[in-house]
Amino acid sequence: MTIMVVLMVPLVLIVGIGILWGWHVWKNRQMRKAGSVLADERTRIIEGRSARIALFLSLYFMLGLLWYLFLARNLAQGLPVPETEEALILTELFSAVTYLAMRTYLSRKPDPA
Repeated sequence: MTIMVVLMVPLVLIVGIGILWGWHVWKNRQMRKAGSVLADERTRIIEGRSARIALFLSLYFMLGLLWYLFLARNLAQGLPVPETEEALILTELFSAVTYLAMRTYLSRKPDPA
């Protein structure tokens, strides 16, 4: 039973993501056929700034994590050391949350005059 669950969960996630992606593509095609603009200039600027900020903050986070791992393994023997998978998950989550937070913040901020 547990093997079946272990095999089914990733399959359900992959199918669910595929359905969401297909719905998104279909919705964008419908909007294009209707003649509406998918992303205006302001949206592209906001997404570009958010991506740039998230990239640099994620790089600094990875450098900080690298220094922490170095110090935890070599100097401070009592500190917990995350495994490779945990470090990758932490970095990806930090990057995604930073991008979403910056995009939300910049989209609510009024345009400079």
